[in-house]
Amino acid sequence: MFTKSGTFGEEKLESGVVNIGFGHTPKDGNSNWVKYVSDGIFINVDTSSGNFINVPLYLVSIGGSGSHWVLTGSNAIYGATNKGFTVYVRRPDLPSEVTVDWAKKSGWYINWIGIESR
Repeated sequence: MFTKSGTFGEEKLESGVVNIGFGHTPKDGNSNWVKYVSDGIFINVDTSSGNFINVPLYLVSIGGSGSHWVLTGSNAIYGATNKGFTVYVRRPDLPSEVTVDWAKKSGWYINWIGIESR
């Protein structure tokens, strides 16, 4: 599912161990966006490459070749687990324009970083 992902490994701190993983959904227009409602789409993001034991703190951004700057919701994380999360996006001013086809044509993808304290 990922074209690039990885983990920085573990670093021992006084308070324990921190695991940092990172990755992104495919950047070639093949991310698995799904229609949610008439004015929105979502994507399930797989973070299993981070090898998290606990639910990490996730940081996300959306990338693409265009039009992703007009979206809302692209940094809101839903249903976070140690294996992934979901992101919902929409465009309030032109809701009918946010479609799976538009997302694929615009090459939208989700970047993520997970930081886990063990």
